[in-house]
Amino acid sequence: MLREAEEEARSLAARPAGTIRLTVPASFGRRWVAQALPGFLKVYPDIRIVLHCSDRYVDLLGDNFDMAIRIGVLTDNRLIARKLADTSRILCVAPSYLDHHPALTHPQDLRKHDCLGFTPMHSWPEWRLEKEGQQIAVPVQTRYESDEMDALILAAQSGMGVALAVNWLVEWFAVPRW
Repeated sequence: MLREAEEEARSLAARPAGTIRLTVPASFGRRWVAQALPGFLKVYPDIRIVLHCSDRYVDLLGDNFDMAIRIGVLTDNRLIARKLADTSRILCVAPSYLDHHPALTHPQDLRKHDCLGFTPMHSWPEWRLEKEGQQIAVPVQTRYESDEMDALILAAQSGMGVALAVNWLVEWFAVPRW
């Protein structure tokens, strides 16, 4: 009986089981995490996932999350972070917008343009840009702002203004899906 109990304990230890409460940024969760979860759950049939997709910053400990994928700097020193990938923010504008507005040659030029504001951005309403190690902060004016980055990228594509968005999301929109 002791040997059987040891074998059962060993098999349980070798086979992950339980619930993982995971919070991720909304667009990232829809585009990447939700795509990967079915395959993950097939490999680990004893795992249960509770996925929370939101751009709201949650208190991981207070809201009882086990894991989070976040884009940016970890501000809570009670947590352990592992870098998964590099990401960057890029300025996006449709050629049709530039046909009717002055050229963008310097970050300060953004002050004269219709910018599309992502309100959950840590530095909002200021855009922090970096090139070749030099950083500049530009306060921007908007006619359209939202907590939904997909909507802002679609607005930029339609020529409504300039957006500051993460590279992986802009690349996702640029690839035909249908």
